[in-house]
Amino acid sequence: METLSKYNTVRLPLHSESEFVKWLEEFNELSYTTWRVKRTYPPPSDRQFVKVLLKKEYRCQHDTRPESALTNSKRRVATKNTSCKADMAVTIRNVKTKSKSADILLEKFPTTLRIRFSHNHRIMCADALKYRDVSKETIHTLCELFKRRPTAAVEMVKQELLLKHGENYPVIAANRALCPDIPFAHRLYTKMFKELYGDTSDVKMMSVLESHCQQYNEEMESTCMVLKIVNNKPIIAVCTPLMKRTHETIKHAGEMVFMDASSNMDRNNCSVLYF
Repeated sequence: METLSKYNTVRLPLHSESEFVKWLEEFNELSYTTWRVKRTYPPPSDRQFVKVLLKKEYRCQHDTRPESALTNSKRRVATKNTSCKADMAVTIRNVKTKSKSADILLEKFPTTLRIRFSHNHRIMCADALKYRDVSKETIHTLCELFKRRPTAAVEMVKQELLLKHGENYPVIAANRALCPDIPFAHRLYTKMFKELYGDTSDVKMMSVLESHCQQYNEEMESTCMVLKIVNNKPIIAVCTPLMKRTHETIKHAGEMVFMDASSNMDRNNCSVLYF
């Protein structure tokens, strides 16, 4: 490590952008900091003969670079901004190209990192930790708990952290990477819902319902689900293979009808009727 004024220069054994992204994630986790891209230098189109594969500059997330001290006369800049001067610059050189450089570290350590780790704010405090990105492990835990509502999933995560860390829970709960906020859980839930079930708009929802009906009938190898439009409202009738077999083998099944109705099942005010 070579000290240059307020910067430190570090050589890393990283040969690609994906390796650096993984390293940065680990660095964020160990240092309890979060870095955002400040400037990107686009590489040439032909990477086979270029000398530099990646060149980027990063800033601390507490430097939001506001245009002015006040966004308007009534609303002040978010307290997240401290105009932090901590920054870093990364350069990954291509070791496959012929070079006359006298750099003896180039072959094994092609990545050069210049970092100024001089934050003007406390790192291990609730006011800074609450702005960290939610970790991948926490996102995975939330997804597993989304069988419940998003708010309930967050409460379950808090309960697990409380049982695991005990007296240290107040410090852990302030770290957003481990204890996400409810708005984040709702955004993640909405994203997962769209990926699994499609958009809830009228046109897109109908196409998704039709595809689900077709897929279910193919899996059951029989017509068990039918979609029809009645009075401009979609109606889905489902008769599972067990229900069909019951109607075929038990004659009294067609003589008695039991009905259970419920409404307002979701945001679209759908109703479910059991016969």
